[in-house]
Amino acid sequence: MMKRFSITRDRSRSVLAELRQHGVAQHDFLSIYPAREVLPDSIPMNVTQSYTIEKQALLYRDRKGAFLNNKYFFDIHSVSVAKISPSSSHILGKIRMEIDWELLLRFLIEADIICTYIHLESKMNVELISSTRAEVRGSHSYFTHTENEDPFAFAVEKDHTNTVHCFGV
Repeated sequence: MMKRFSITRDRSRSVLAELRQHGVAQHDFLSIYPAREVLPDSIPMNVTQSYTIEKQALLYRDRKGAFLNNKYFFDIHSVSVAKISPSSSHILGKIRMEIDWELLLRFLIEADIICTYIHLESKMNVELISSTRAEVRGSHSYFTHTENEDPFAFAVEKDHTNTVHCFGV
């Protein structure tokens, strides 16, 4: 497979920023993305609107917050690059059906389920190793008293049960 692409993420185009913009009281990154039924008042999230299956969005919002389309997902846990170390392993959760691997991976990053930035932005290169594994290397910038930039590296895999794992490399 060995396909490569780049992604840049920033705080102004994020799930958190969009929720706040629409009056949803969300004070920090989501730790879990619940999977719920899409109802008539559900609104596709702008930040991930290009990620669809059969013309249905994967991520929505309503007055309660952001949620995954339960046609495609079970509840999914998020992980921050700040918590991914070479010895760490994180189970994000399970998907209900086969989803194109590149689409799923891009969605997980763009939806901040795999949150690659902390304060400002992140830039990364993604390598699709196979139809179930990808490796991501990049850096994120943040502020303490000055601007800092830290590198990160992680892999994402989907196993035979459609469970998605993220771990340090």
